[in-house]
Amino acid sequence: MGATHGSEVTFAWGNAPNMPGTPYDTKLADAMSDYWTAFAETGNPNKFPFASRHPMWPAYDPNRDVYMELGPEVIAKTGLHKAKYDAIDGLARRSGAIRP
Repeated sequence: MGATHGSEVTFAWGNAPNMPGTPYDTKLADAMSDYWTAFAETGNPNKFPFASRHPMWPAYDPNRDVYMELGPEVIAKTGLHKAKYDAIDGLARRSGAIRP
């Protein structure tokens, strides 16, 4: 079924789901709650006291197109659906919805 609306909430509170899940659910729940807590407290998901426990969440930079993948691995990656999003951006720019 994949992720559904609201399915991240259990993880964000630091709990693995009560249903059959995956072997990495507890690790993922720890990472998500740590990132969310640090961000809520400081505006930066990498701040103390969680900074050394998980990979650094890169700051947004539209030129680098980096995103954080939270799953079996917690890892920064680039180019998520790049061709699709570039096409949507192009349409929006041509219609004047986004400034060049």
